[in-house]
Amino acid sequence: MPAPRPTASLDGLEIFTVNGEHNDVPETAYLIKVDGLSIFHAGDCISPTDAFKADMEYLRAKAGRIDMAFISQFEQAEALAPAVVFPMHAYNREFMYEAFAREAAEKKLPSRVVCPENKGDRYDYVR
Repeated sequence: MPAPRPTASLDGLEIFTVNGEHNDVPETAYLIKVDGLSIFHAGDCISPTDAFKADMEYLRAKAGRIDMAFISQFEQAEALAPAVVFPMHAYNREFMYEAFAREAAEKKLPSRVVCPENKGDRYDYVR
């Protein structure tokens, strides 16, 4: 989907994206709304601070409430305040997820942080 902030809808599924560029590589993060849930996936999107803040505000406005987020940067969790956060992109250093959870507790992030421990871990989301 071409930048900036393209959207798409398909059979009750809504997709909202934001775009960034890191090391001359175009990157995208996206929010999907489906079946009454809002789910954010950060992808590899890294933006300059001003664009990042505006993008997170845009997505939060589109979502209302974000139920679940797959996040690689703590600042994304702070900006979006999802109900549940799954840290990601540790590149075989999954032990770092616990540090993310500790930081969330210290900063009183209003999100539950779930730290996958094994490849293939599964979770059920109940609102």
